[in-house]
Amino acid sequence: MCRELDDFDGLEASLNGQALILSTWGRIDDAMRLHKESEHICRRLGKLSGLAMSLGNQANIYSRRRRLDSAIALHEEEERIYRQLNDFDGL
Repeated sequence: MCRELDDFDGLEASLNGQALILSTWGRIDDAMRLHKESEHICRRLGKLSGLAMSLGNQANIYSRRRRLDSAIALHEEEERIYRQLNDFDGL
């Protein structure tokens, strides 16, 4: 529905929610695909808090896959964004 309405804020939130469920179910590839889509939406909209959250979720998936170099790189980008936003809860 969000896609049909061009509601990108709603779509980004929905994608993250779906991705977290898929990840819990062990459908890691599907979860990563949705987190990547959420990342692209956030970058396009300049939605930094959503971007940081998406990057952190992707980093957690990389960590589960033992791709630690990729995980740390995303966590570092996530940290930079939270510091830029002065979001100490996010940190």
